[in-house]
Amino acid sequence: NLIEAAREAGVSRLIYLSRLGADRSSAYPVFRAIGEAEAEGRESGLDYTVLRSAISYGPEDTFITVLAMLAKTVPFVLPLPEGGAVSFQPLWIEDLVTCLISTLERGNLVGQTVSLGGPEHFTLEQLVLQVLETLGIRRRLVRVRAPLARAIVGIGDAMLPRTPVPLRWLDVLAVGSATDLGDIPRHFGFEPRRFAKGLEFLREKR
Repeated sequence: NLIEAAREAGVSRLIYLSRLGADRSSAYPVFRAIGEAEAEGRESGLDYTVLRSAISYGPEDTFITVLAMLAKTVPFVLPLPEGGAVSFQPLWIEDLVTCLISTLERGNLVGQTVSLGGPEHFTLEQLVLQVLETLGIRRRLVRVRAPLARAIVGIGDAMLPRTPVPLRWLDVLAVGSATDLGDIPRHFGFEPRRFAKGLEFLREKR
């Protein structure tokens, strides 16, 4: 519908903000849907660019901010789904916006798929420990097997009017969210903000 509306309105340029791991043959519904949207755009005939972003974060985001809320709410321990060997490369929201604006102004990225990520790779545990350090609190990290984690989140999703932990989180944690560390410097000419620096917004009274 969006592509058809763009054609009717005479829009020629379309930038699709995708996610690392998008694949129309993925076993995970979120990544499969995003992969299908990418394919529709490539076949649209419009000047199309795909930006595949790692997890982005900033004030009021739905990942790091919620993770911090859970850490403050749950005493003593912090349950985490088993993440295996996947990596994460969190991207500061202002750096993501800089890439979007730059893409809009440049013609050499038409027809390209560009991956975006922050300047560091983390395991899930390393990422969580960095958040806890910024908050100045300690929690024992307790690993929860994926099927049990999915069952718990599903119950919360069914019982609460607005669950803080959506099921799609578990898909993201299973797939990971990382790319080459040099992608943003190579394509956009700047170094994205380090995770510890970006997390300073968590120190604000909430």
